[in-house]
Amino acid sequence: MDIMDMMEPKYIAIMGIIGILFIVLIIFLVYYFYHRINRKISSMFLGKKSTQLRFLKSIAKALFKISFIVFIMSQLGFEVRSLLTFLGAAGISLSIAFRENLENLSSGVSMVVSKKVKVGEIVEVEGIKGTIEDINLVYTVINSGKERLLVPNSFLSSKVIKKEV
Repeated sequence: MDIMDMMEPKYIAIMGIIGILFIVLIIFLVYYFYHRINRKISSMFLGKKSTQLRFLKSIAKALFKISFIVFIMSQLGFEVRSLLTFLGAAGISLSIAFRENLENLSSGVSMVVSKKVKVGEIVEVEGIKGTIEDINLVYTVINSGKERLLVPNSFLSSKVIKKEV
């Protein structure tokens, strides 16, 4: 005989409510610590160009979302270990399929770390001239005055960039 069979239905309902409240508390704590870490990272970069800060925030946001989804799934009773194994295998096949995006990602990391370009700089690349507005994980936003261009990071990292001084 299972312990759940011996309990009255009202106690089972109370245990379910307590479980839901526990998950809500965990969500609140994760949200709180995420924003606290976000503020700490922001304060480390105060007074500096925000290129690295934006880039780090976008990576942190993606990692936070993935971790959060895995945590919630484990709390709901899903077998996370087999899911992570499946995602690992799927990741290998997706990395082959999205080779260009991964190339743009690694180029973006390289550009931010080496400080090849920074937000606010006026640059010219292969006839494209404008101000760098943002450097994302996969592309860089350049405002040419007439239009906003989304330039792949691999394109920028492999070309000669003229900067206005």
